[in-house]
Amino acid sequence: MKELEQGAGYGGGGAVIVRPHEVELDRALMGRKAGMATAAVRDTEAAAATAWDAEAAAAAAWDVAARDTEAAWR
Repeated sequence: MKELEQGAGYGGGGAVIVRPHEVELDRALMGRKAGMATAAVRDTEAAAATAWDAEAAAAAAWDVAARDTEAAWR
């Protein structure tokens, strides 16, 4: 973590001094975090689509099995 310098003021208050290179590092870090979050969303969406496809395939297989069973009873 970056260290902030706090100027002494009346009642313990004071200005916070942030160096420009620290701001750039923070921006770079936030950019990486945003990229990782975007990738996580994409992975989640892909997993959901895969699960949806698997559910649809299972439903189709169930329908085929039900038709075959019904036909066997006739």
